[in-house]
Amino acid sequence: MPSPRNTPDAERGAFEPLIDQASTLGQLEALAGLTAENRVDFWLAFGEIENEAERIAAGVAELKRRIRRAGLMA
Repeated sequence: MPSPRNTPDAERGAFEPLIDQASTLGQLEALAGLTAENRVDFWLAFGEIENEAERIAAGVAELKRRIRRAGLMA
């Protein structure tokens, strides 16, 4: 099975190339529709995860989920 980055775009969805190209949390936040006003609240929701790397990974996974969901609804 090919890795997600090697799967043709038609099979992955329209937003996957944008997700792949995002190189910062800010870019993912923007793609997910977060604004300056709600980004703090977004990250506070992950505050119960003590390990910082796990907290960031969970936040990134949620951002990607939101981006994909927005792509399905477009």
